[in-house]
Amino acid sequence: MTSTEPLLLTKTQREVLELLRSDGIIRVDRMNMCWLGERELSLQTRNFLTNKRLIERQDKTRSVESEGNGLVLSAKGLALLVSLPPFKGVKARMAPQVTDEPPTDRQLAFAHDLGISIPAQATKLDLTDLIDAQVHRDKPAAPALQVFAKRFGVIFSQYAGKKSLFDRLFTFLTRPGREEDMTAWFVFRVYRELVRGKAEAAIKDADDQTIREIARLLLQDKGVVQSIRRYQGRDLVWFGEWTSPDGEIHQGASNQTIAYQRASSLLREKVSF
Repeated sequence: MTSTEPLLLTKTQREVLELLRSDGIIRVDRMNMCWLGERELSLQTRNFLTNKRLIERQDKTRSVESEGNGLVLSAKGLALLVSLPPFKGVKARMAPQVTDEPPTDRQLAFAHDLGISIPAQATKLDLTDLIDAQVHRDKPAAPALQVFAKRFGVIFSQYAGKKSLFDRLFTFLTRPGREEDMTAWFVFRVYRELVRGKAEAAIKDADDQTIREIARLLLQDKGVVQSIRRYQGRDLVWFGEWTSPDGEIHQGASNQTIAYQRASSLLREKVSF
């Protein structure tokens, strides 16, 4: 991008970049379809923004299709937006929102191939979550998890799987400016591990006063915050190694990190188990 070769953007390309600047993220599913919220993006738009290095993978160590990963605004993309005149109305036109758009033919064909029973009046988002749950053998997300995710505007359907929703929620919470919510969610997940997932446990969610108090204490240590950011969303379903009822061994999030050790220590100090 130089003064002699200005980079010209179409209205759609500019809108996409503006939404990414507002903490948006482009998801790429297993069929290479791109989504910005509930809006499907054309491959042409994605390729242009990628080739011009205006967007980049959020986590460069993993493929863009990986759970919890996606495409975000790059430093070059941000510099371009800063250099352009103000652009009004992008959120009204392109803000992610739930729609009643029908599934695409590709989705329907893939769902049939997987043996998925497609509900009547299923939407594009419904099929996305049904396919994801089938491919990853994901169990339905619990109502309490859905309530917490909705509070932060995380987009999902009633068919969203547990691991998938953990990924989406944690991706949202790890964005700049949401450190307390991210830390509170992490502390709550450690608490759930310490009570061994019991439904009758005293603390019900990450907004509990004690959880928030511990989160604010942990926020004073930058090393703890950085440690939490290194986790992956679905890892926080459980910590350490455990064996499921069918005898299969599972490996969850590490319980050897500074974040886990500090959180578990403060929980044992302030909460009666």
